[in-house]
Amino acid sequence: MEIALIEPYCDGWTHAPINAALCVVCANAVPHGEVEFFAEPLHVYAIKALLKKRVYSRIANIKLIATKRNDNQCQFWRRVSREFFFLKNLLERHKPENLVVASSGKEILWAIYLLSGFGWLKNTKVTTLLHSEAKYCVGWISRNPVTRALSLRNAINMCVRKGVRIVVLEEFIRRELTRHWPQWGPILFTLEHPVWCVGETAPPIHTHGVIRFGFLGLASKAKGFDKFVDVARRIKSIYRDKVEFHAIGSMGRDHFSTAELDQVLDTVPSEQKLERTEYDRLVRMLNFVVMPYRPMDYNLCASGALLDAIAFNKPIVAWRQPLFADLFDRYGDFGVLYEGDDGLFRAIVSILSGERSLDFDGFSRVLSSIRDDRQPERLALVMRKILS
Repeated sequence: MEIALIEPYCDGWTHAPINAALCVVCANAVPHGEVEFFAEPLHVYAIKALLKKRVYSRIANIKLIATKRNDNQCQFWRRVSREFFFLKNLLERHKPENLVVASSGKEILWAIYLLSGFGWLKNTKVTTLLHSEAKYCVGWISRNPVTRALSLRNAINMCVRKGVRIVVLEEFIRRELTRHWPQWGPILFTLEHPVWCVGETAPPIHTHGVIRFGFLGLASKAKGFDKFVDVARRIKSIYRDKVEFHAIGSMGRDHFSTAELDQVLDTVPSEQKLERTEYDRLVRMLNFVVMPYRPMDYNLCASGALLDAIAFNKPIVAWRQPLFADLFDRYGDFGVLYEGDDGLFRAIVSILSGERSLDFDGFSRVLSSIRDDRQPERLALVMRKILS
């Protein structure tokens, strides 16, 4: 087998679009080889629903039951043991040339480190992807030696010494990690976050009639959902029925008053995980995707919501930070970037009042260009180089 692709953490539809895209990337990176995808059963079901038939016919889905991450030391070592024996059996039975880990966590990385120490990875190259985990690789370090030893940062360092390749999903993240950890340079790569398009041409951008702003994904304070709600309340008191605000996703752990959200928002976050078909339907009706992510909370994170905005041809209104500024610098503007706590309110008012001149045809061309560059088939060439 050429590639064993495993998803040790996500279940159901969580990360399903990017993992479906990753399956396509890997399958096209080794067009004459074999790819097998290992994941929790409901996640496998979600991937099946998304994958193109011509690719899916070459992928054998094998089930892996995912468990929740837990920082408790006993739970941690039990999870390490589980991942260790799962990977050991996979390596013995399938003998893959490449092992690609779709989501990194300290448990799976410790298991990889131990397997390498025992010599079970001598014929297999290991590549692991960092999503939001990259933000834990810089900044504060615990004084507790046990906490430091069991941290994700230390797990990555151990795997780097064993030659494990680390892949991040945005180029600015690779640059920042290399600046903090120069020794990671030779094994740190960028595979730009794939765009999973849903098979139909993105609708044209327009702002005729009611203008709809949407917040995508998990409704949490870390993603600025509280700021989105506050701005929606202020804007609606001025523009009333000329504007709508939609929260498309699920409710996070942060407590928000349901009664208050019902008064302010035209679509409130779902108490349960939103079905993907319903999510897609709601995103299509938006005019703008709002991303009020605070830089201090969302630094070094790739964004699935951003890729959904790109896939559905929606310009963004976002707090200026490296994730967005890097794309604006490389491709051109595809929305509005603001700064400061009151920047979101001012940006939306400037759109609604006509004060800001917006080139929607230009936005559409830029979004199309980003989509083209991030199609899984095109990214396969990058993956081929990483795996070689």
